Amino acid sequence: MRAISIDVRRTGEKIKAVAGEKGYRPTQFQEALGLESVQAVYLWFEGKRVPSTDNLLLLARLFQVSMDYLLVGVDDYEKGSEDQRQKTGEERRDE
Repeated sequence: MRAISIDVRRTGEKIKAVAGEKGYRPTQFQEALGLESVQAVYLWFEGKRVPSTDNLLLLARLFQVSMDYLLVGVDDYEKGSEDQRQKTGEERRDE
């Protein structure tokens, strides 16, 4: 199985993009997630921090997407699945 790594910068870009698509402002995140400061949201957007698991789950529910989508992006996730299917198929042909 191909290892999947989390790119903090791309995760931040994904969160920012989905927030924009859904019409959420950073201050709305702060309120919805009960954050003390909106600064955390900006750090996520800039790819300097990744939200905690709890906050990722809340964001995924708020946006109605999966945590995988926010962390890895559906394209990367599907590519990994496709790579695995091809590898498995190739191994079977070699046997």
